[in-house]
Amino acid sequence: MATSSPSSANLLPWVVAATSQTVTEHFAVSLVSLLRAGDVVTLSGGLGAGKTTFARALIRAIAGDPRLDVPSPTFTLMQVYDTPRMPVVHADLYRVSGAEELQGLGWDEAGDGALMLVEWAERAGNFAPDRLDIALDFAGDEGEARTITLTGYGAMDNRLALAALHQMALPVTLPVEGALTHTIPPYDLEAMLIECELLLDWYLPHRGHTALSVNARQAFVDLWTEALRPVLARPLTWSLRDFHSPNIIWLAEREDIARVGLLDFQDCVLGPPAYDVVSLSQDARIDVPDELELRLLSHYVRLRRAGDPAFNAATFAADYAIMGAERATKILGIFARLNQRDGKPQYLRHLPRIERNVRRCLVHPALASLKAWYETHLPALFVEE
Repeated sequence: MATSSPSSANLLPWVVAATSQTVTEHFAVSLVSLLRAGDVVTLSGGLGAGKTTFARALIRAIAGDPRLDVPSPTFTLMQVYDTPRMPVVHADLYRVSGAEELQGLGWDEAGDGALMLVEWAERAGNFAPDRLDIALDFAGDEGEARTITLTGYGAMDNRLALAALHQMALPVTLPVEGALTHTIPPYDLEAMLIECELLLDWYLPHRGHTALSVNARQAFVDLWTEALRPVLARPLTWSLRDFHSPNIIWLAEREDIARVGLLDFQDCVLGPPAYDVVSLSQDARIDVPDELELRLLSHYVRLRRAGDPAFNAATFAADYAIMGAERATKILGIFARLNQRDGKPQYLRHLPRIERNVRRCLVHPALASLKAWYETHLPALFVEE
């Protein structure tokens, strides 16, 4: 029911099982933070599938008015809502015969700077290369259950990518060339402990600390083992160990999601979903404002919960803190090593930011015992300069 060929769409459509109209409406509300003025959302599905119900819930959420009258635009073709957040145009093109008729209705003028919610968009032919399509299908012979499929086209592709990716069962073995294959290695406990111990071997000497006792070092390893085991016992996904802002390249000459280039993707491993999320929101090389980090994290959690009712936000928050602390602990050791062993002191300017990330993550109750270890053996970490 989408209005473009599958080859132009996001390769990772996001499928949501809505067991009732209430769940469908809640899912619509969860998308508010995803949408902006100027966006186009096409609503597809058969007669009675719930396109107008979905649009009504979304418009009321955007307007902040759960009682707002949102009639079907079947006969008026377009309804315009001037909400505090942004103008919204709700259109039903079922009775439109083609693109020329649409232009005669003042379509471009109505949609200028507005969020466009369009039912039966396929009636107008090729429609908005940059859009989000929401397809609603009956999930059974009768009742309110629906299967909702989100597909990003063009620029909308990137807004769905990470949350959708983390809900998929991804392959472990990938084709390379000819008959060759590559098996993605696990980001397992052994690998993470080796990374954490970089703090002891390189960052502690950088801070002027003497060598740890055998007992103190073993306690460090034991505490990290205790913290990491539950995270690694949960479902894993593709993760990039070297995922940070300098490795994300904007390629303006390309189109759609291909404009976002990644370096060092050969470091892909099977790791916890929280790892890539915290890599983006607690970047080691640029300051991410606390407010922006919270917005990114909240948006990710809303999308995951909407796609999987069993998604546990509290568990993910703990995983996020543990992965953030593990990653920052590792990077402190790596950047100290780059200075001492490789003669690259320019990395030291990032240490205050990474130290702050460690402190913030260690506040989580799941890391209370590790926080006590850091405070005892690395008190300088808690002295902000």
